[in-house]
Amino acid sequence: MGGLIRAMTLLAVAAAMAGVTAISAEAATVRAHWGFNEPGAPTTALDDSGNNNNGSNKAIVGTGDGYTFNGSNSAVIVPTSTTLNPGAADFSFAVTLLTRLPAAGADYDIIRKGLASTSGGEYKIEIINVSGQAKALCLVKDAAKHVASLRWAPPGGLADGRQHTITCSKTSTGVTLQVDAFAPRTKTNPNGIGSISNTTSLFLGVKASAGGDAFSGTLYDARVS
Repeated sequence: MGGLIRAMTLLAVAAAMAGVTAISAEAATVRAHWGFNEPGAPTTALDDSGNNNNGSNKAIVGTGDGYTFNGSNSAVIVPTSTTLNPGAADFSFAVTLLTRLPAAGADYDIIRKGLASTSGGEYKIEIINVSGQAKALCLVKDAAKHVASLRWAPPGGLADGRQHTITCSKTSTGVTLQVDAFAPRTKTNPNGIGSISNTTSLFLGVKASAGGDAFSGTLYDARVS
């Protein structure tokens, strides 16, 4: 059932985006895709893109249809690779999840490559608590520290007991955030957004190897395209 719901959601997102923006062939190429369908206590999150971007799991519970993150020390850590460093190319990164509400003033890091201090730039999706409502935050920052970010959620927020798909798309001018089939939101930077390429691992469900901003919920799907 979860796979069917996700397939329908992704089709709806694709249909909505088709009327809003054209996606280049390069951006449509899957760089990494994790289906999180390994059951039990899997040690490896398998990438089925063919690019061997497999992740090492910490304290993950696999249901066979998603990974449960405990909000403490759960994480998926994917070593850096050329396919996860898009450079100046347009690209997107997306997750399908079921999230709890972060504590007031806190956030969950869902997918992240690079930190604010990282040379070469960063990209990330977070779930943040805004006045008691869970919202998605999308951010891209290039090597010259030009940033584009925005946050949004549909009415009722994201911590509503339902699966949601969050897609962030970086272009040369800024970033677009889409939740499910709702209309995309776009933020531009007058300086543009240039190359994003760093040497850090890609983290799912946590901020970095030292921990922090740990996700409490379930990830059903994640990709970089």
